Amino acid sequence: MAKVHFLNEDVEAEARPGESLKDVADRLGIQLVRGLLPRLHCHGHGLCGRCRVWAMPRAAGAVSPLAFWERLRFYRGSRRLACQTKVLGDVEVRTSPNANPPVQTTNWPADTRPSKWKERAAAEAKAVADAKVMAEAKAAAEARAKAAEAKAAEGAAAVEAKPTGEPTGT
Repeated sequence: MAKVHFLNEDVEAEARPGESLKDVADRLGIQLVRGLLPRLHCHGHGLCGRCRVWAMPRAAGAVSPLAFWERLRFYRGSRRLACQTKVLGDVEVRTSPNANPPVQTTNWPADTRPSKWKERAAAEAKAVADAKVMAEAKAAAEARAKAAEAKAAEGAAAVEAKPTGEPTGT
């Protein structure tokens, strides 16, 4: 029996000759189909390309030759579709879904050089802030003017309504 070693999951299993990598992964509970809708795939027909793996045979002829859909997609080297790759010997498989994200090895300092776009962006931001302050000040002044007009009108109405106590002429 052929041995299949899934490198990212660190799982090794035996596969029957002619069994596809997808069948082996499904038997072990390894999810090959990645993405938003994992159940939405071609079910082993090679149409969707969502079960892409990197199969590295330990010996020549350990995996089947490229299938039609793999040749159509110009797959080269160890890049294969798990549903189309038949196990014929010992093989190592690297999957993408559970792969560790790459580690960042460089830290780039911020660019401190002067730049025209930075100056323009700062000037635009200042202009927007100034316009907002001016609009608020104008609205406050209008509100104060309306309040003063209303108070003056109220005072004038109070003066007219006040009786003077003088008799009116007959």
